[in-house]
Parts: sequence; C-alpha cells; structure tokens
Amino acid sequence: MLLTNHDLHDLYAVFLILRAYPAEETNEIAVRVIQEIIDTPQTTNCIESNIIRNKLSAIPSLDREKWYFIDTQNVYTWGTAVVKDEQIYAILSACLVEMMTALQEKNPDRVSDLADALHNIPIILTEGKKSSLRAVKRQISYVYRSKWNKDFLKSLL
Repeated sequence: MLLTNHDLHDLYAVFLILRAYPAEETNEIAVRVIQEIIDTPQTTNCIESNIIRNKLSAIPSLDREKWYFIDTQNVYTWGTAVVKDEQIYAILSACLVEMMTALQEKNPDRVSDLADALHNIPIILTEGKKSSLRAVKRQISYVYRSKWNKDFLKSLL
C-alpha cells in the first residue's frame, strides 16, 4: 500500500488540528493510527484512496466538528502522485514518534509547538524538490528544536 500526495495533504490537516487542539484526549489515538499507516512496509504497488481519512473515520471517539474532513471521501481525477521515496516515510515516521512523545507527556505547549513545526512538512515533501530536505530542516529549526529536542530529525536530514 502506497500513500499519495493527497494522503500527505490530509496529514497536513491532521497537524493543523493537533496545533489547534493540543490537549484533546483523542489526539493520541489518531496519531497512533496514522503512525501505523506510515510505518507499514511499502512492499506493493497497491494504492488506495483516502487511506488516512478512512482509518481516522473508523475512530468513533473523534470529534467530528474538529476532525471535519475525515468522513468526506475525495475522488481525485487529476494530480495524484504516488509517494515511493522511503526517506519521506522515514521522516514522517520520526515526526509521528516525536508527536506521540509530546502527547504522552501531556504537554499541550510542546504538542502545539511541534504541530506548528510539522504542519507544512507533508506539503513540502509532496513537492519532491531537491531543496525539500533543507526546507524541512528550516521548518523544524525555528522554534521546536531549540526549545524541545535539539536532535529531532538530525539523523534523517
């Protein structure tokens, strides 16, 4: 199962929700589900639409007002790109591990700062430019690394 650029756009929306509601009890459940998706070995060419939305919509405890997009199935007829780069999956996995750490600490300031640092990363990675990794590094360096974890993503960037 491979993700598409549209799945990464959904991940962008997830980070926005985490930033807006950093103390929400169900955030940990949502991040764990997404982490399972990202960490699943990408060994086939199977492409499903709306992978992240489908998995999140199966969580009945998510507040549908806050998680407004998860019950809407999108049909994309143009502009779909398949994410095959293993480094992208590794970066996203590390981001989600860091988010789980922040959520388990029950520290809304850290969750909010991290979500703020991460929200554009899925969009940057979908662009596939040579400068993407530098842009990701800049995105997390502004506040998050200096304040919370100076080693975050250093081994991948």
